[in-house]
Amino acid sequence: KKGSVLNVTIEPSTTKNIVKDDVIVGNIVAKKDGMVESYMAFNGTSIVKDKMYVKKGDILINGKDYNTHAKGYVLATTYETIKIDVLKQETREEYTGKSSGYYGLKLFGINMNIFKKHQFESKDIVEKKVFNIPYLITLNQIEEYEKNGIIYVYNATSAKEYAKSVILDDFSKSKTLNSEEIKRIEVLTVKEMEKHFEVTFLVKKIESIGVFVK
Repeated sequence: KKGSVLNVTIEPSTTKNIVKDDVIVGNIVAKKDGMVESYMAFNGTSIVKDKMYVKKGDILINGKDYNTHAKGYVLATTYETIKIDVLKQETREEYTGKSSGYYGLKLFGINMNIFKKHQFESKDIVEKKVFNIPYLITLNQIEEYEKNGIIYVYNATSAKEYAKSVILDDFSKSKTLNSEEIKRIEVLTVKEMEKHFEVTFLVKKIESIGVFVK
């Protein structure tokens, strides 16, 4: 039986390291001043400790030094001065509770409404496609929600309460963790201008203060 010889040549690789889309090296830094209440690092190394005071721009979770994309959160107690302007008289559109459902049929480019009973002057429209053959026929399920303009007139007291509700609503929409909360809202000043009230608050919050920076 004849033998065989396999010659193997080992050369340095010229292929660059492949970086995944989500592996963008960077840190999580503080977007505002605050006192740390809790934290968790999923990627990278946490720099903070409980009850540690941090300033805007401080590194909270280090990812750069470990060549990784820092991930995690830092909750901190923060204080913020917020000014809200409230018009003395304002018209806002709000839902009346009335709605109308029907079908929209587009046949050979011609629009037709089926089973439409109401014509709301001001409304929001939600459409859901039911059936479609391009350039031939399209059937949409349509729901219209009536809106009416309501006039609100504010004095110093009601302006203060409305401004407070704006702060609460904005915070609820922007928070990313269930543990974020507003601890206290204090009115600092209420100034009456010609056409509006200027209401200034001091707001104490427990909020997520970390943002990713490359």
